[in-house]
Amino acid sequence: MENDKSWALTASIRSLKEDPVTASLMLRLGAAVNAIRASQRLALAAREFPGLAGIRDLTWAFLLATAQLKEAVDGLLNPNFKLIIALAEKGGASRESILALGDLQSTKPQSLYSRVLKDTRNLLAFHWEAAPFQEWALRATEDPVFWTTGIDDTEGNVVHHASARAILESLAPGASEAEIRKRAKEVSDGTKLISDIFQLAIVGYLADYDGKMIQNPPEASSGMKRYLRIVPAVSSSIRERYVAEIKDSIEWVDSPDEATADYRTAIEVTQQKLKQQLGLETKLVEIPEPRQMESKWVISKEDS
Repeated sequence: MENDKSWALTASIRSLKEDPVTASLMLRLGAAVNAIRASQRLALAAREFPGLAGIRDLTWAFLLATAQLKEAVDGLLNPNFKLIIALAEKGGASRESILALGDLQSTKPQSLYSRVLKDTRNLLAFHWEAAPFQEWALRATEDPVFWTTGIDDTEGNVVHHASARAILESLAPGASEAEIRKRAKEVSDGTKLISDIFQLAIVGYLADYDGKMIQNPPEASSGMKRYLRIVPAVSSSIRERYVAEIKDSIEWVDSPDEATADYRTAIEVTQQKLKQQLGLETKLVEIPEPRQMESKWVISKEDS
């Protein structure tokens, strides 16, 4: 399309095979960036929804981003610092950005790590440790307590209000709104910095494997498989059915258990029709049947 601004960074298959240890590290860096980006999009979406449900989602977007930032520092950046920095510099990272990582790695009492990341990740985001909730309950003075709120019978609007208050007020007990905003900005800046460094490290790594940018690339596969199910509109037999417009008689499902299975000879006929009529490249997946002499097969395709 004329206005398509899509792009892709590609590299030779050697980028996965020649140095499996470093390749897996680069994949892990990409996974971390994906997680951080998803949290950022959750935060943007939450801002569109008014009321307590929107506040709940925005709070959890912050908690997830904070926890992911701590994991990125502890599990990826610190153990592999020299390699990541070398590759990021090769990918174009500025000296200023690399020096700024020191603030993320610092564990001094007033550092972001000590003030926000450690306890938020360990006590509130993942483990829901008892202490912060017990302390909040002891501090609470409002009566009655709003335990749960909602709007009509929509489950997405149900908010366990007391629990949400306990988490929100435990992030920075007694802190002013300005302090809370400051912490949120620190986490936002930290996730952007580490994402940029990780992405540039990937670029630097791929430079040795014919890495190149492609504008308007063909659609990349998601890696998720879907399976063909014949809608029983004409006949239950794939072998005997005449399909003038096969598009009208099929659907794609997520599980091979839900797909239409048949013996190989019959299923190959349908596979050929899919290619001829719709231009679909598909694969056959065997469904073993221990009590039968011959296995049945289903048709699969990668979901884009």
